[in-house]
Amino acid sequence: MKYWILTILLCLTSLGYAQFQWGIQGGLNFSDQLDLSLTEVPDDFQDVSDQKTGWHAGIYGQVNFAVFRLRSELQYTSTEATINNEGLSIQTIDLPLTLGYKFLPPLSVFLGPVFQYQMVDDSFETFRVENLEDEVKTGIHLGVRAYFKKVGINLRYERPLNSTEQRLVDLNNSDTFARFNSREDQWILGISIQLN
Repeated sequence: MKYWILTILLCLTSLGYAQFQWGIQGGLNFSDQLDLSLTEVPDDFQDVSDQKTGWHAGIYGQVNFAVFRLRSELQYTSTEATINNEGLSIQTIDLPLTLGYKFLPPLSVFLGPVFQYQMVDDSFETFRVENLEDEVKTGIHLGVRAYFKKVGINLRYERPLNSTEQRLVDLNNSDTFARFNSREDQWILGISIQLN
C-alpha cells in the first residue's frame, strides 16, 4: 500500500514540473501495394502500382513529465496509388495519441492509438470506389523520436486494427470487379518544429 501512495505522490509532484509544447509537423508516408483481390477482371483493366506514397502535415501538442511524454496530433494525410492507369487519391484526417518514454536525453520511444477519418476520391473514368465499412478507422502506431532543441525527427510504424475494405465498381456495367484495403501497414518519417 505504501508503494501506491509513494507512486501517486511522485506523479502529483511531477505534474508541477510538466511542460507544455506545441508546434507544426509534416513528413512522408510509405506503404506496401494495395491489397487488391480481383473478382471479375474487365477487359481493359491494366495494373496496380507497387507502392503507395504520400505526405502528411499538421499540428501537435505535447506535455512533458520527468521521463514521460503525452502527445496528441491532428494531421491531414494524402496518399496516392495507381489502379488501371488512373490515380487513386486517399485523404485522411488523423488523430494519433501517443505515450512516450525518454530513455536517453535526445531519444524517446512511443506508442498509442490512431483514429482516422478517410475520404477516397472516386472520380475515375472507368470505375468508382465504394466503401464497404465505416469511414472512421482505428489503428496503432509505435516508433522512436529524436529531439534536437526545438526540432524533432520521428520514425514510426502504423497498422490498422479494423477493416478498411472498399470495392471497385465498373462504370460500364455496375459490376464489382475488385476489393481492396485502402489502409495498410505503413512507415511514416516525420519532422516537427516546436513553436513555443
